[in-house]
Amino acid sequence: MASSHRPSSRLSVLIALAVVGLSVWTGVSSAAPEPTAAETQQQIDEQKAQLETVTTEWEAAKTVLEQKRAEGDQANQQLGVIQARIETLTSEIGGIAAAAYKGDNLSSFGSFITSESPDEFIAKLNTLDAIGARNDETMVELGEAQQDVADLKETADKALAAAAESEQEVVAKKTAIETTLAELEAQLEKVSPGIVPDVDTSGYANGQIPASALCPVAGGPNLLQCQAASAYDQMAAAFLADLGEELCLGNSYRSYAQSMYASNPGMTAKPGTSNHGWGLAVDLCGGAASFGTTEYNWLKSNGGQYGWVHPNWAEPGNGREEPWHWEFGNIS
Repeated sequence: MASSHRPSSRLSVLIALAVVGLSVWTGVSSAAPEPTAAETQQQIDEQKAQLETVTTEWEAAKTVLEQKRAEGDQANQQLGVIQARIETLTSEIGGIAAAAYKGDNLSSFGSFITSESPDEFIAKLNTLDAIGARNDETMVELGEAQQDVADLKETADKALAAAAESEQEVVAKKTAIETTLAELEAQLEKVSPGIVPDVDTSGYANGQIPASALCPVAGGPNLLQCQAASAYDQMAAAFLADLGEELCLGNSYRSYAQSMYASNPGMTAKPGTSNHGWGLAVDLCGGAASFGTTEYNWLKSNGGQYGWVHPNWAEPGNGREEPWHWEFGNIS
């Protein structure tokens, strides 16, 4: 009888562990899937919203910084005025002392103190003492004022430094967001080459977007918002390459006047409420207009890479089954 060479259970475990270890060592792992164009666009929109907020913070920080600079300049001017007054008074007092020491104008000084009576002489000495005391008081007041302004300037300098630091922090945040935004836009170009930024249509109502703010899709005459049109063209090119047939497009943007609600109210949104009116939805035709077809299944598997999705309300069993209806950016 041939002997069995089936490995023992312990040996099987050891082999499995070795395989796992080798996989880890060689870097074999399940990499996270690349984000779709729609997911990347959502991140871009989030970063733009953050950038708008931080830009507002930056403008406020710059205003505070300029205010603190002005307060510091004002304190410097006040210090200059007080210092000049101190220097002038010191020079005047020093001049009097020097003149007395050198004997200059002693005749005038002598005539001032020469008196006809002791009482008059004492009164004149008291006057000199009062002049000296007033000068001393003035010097003290100027010194106190100088210290007060110096304290004010120190406070202003600290506030200026804090404002400058705050402004630098906001600038750093703004730069980081701008860098992230540039990386995401590069990633979007990598995921969906050729997708272009949207023209701003926020100022228009549903179904009221002019043709000048839209872009032709699939060579025209259908129109969509420019980013949606570019993404659709990219998806249609991949569809053709994989299936060997054109992606059949029925309609896209519909103006308020072009609404189909009157003729088909049960299957069409009311005017002004349809995503067709925003230029972000298409109705497909041919094989893509039926559930379970090769064309439909391809779109379900690949459309999200280009930002085009089949909304949940249009799925089977949800009351309004529309296999032909697709939207850009999962806006429903």
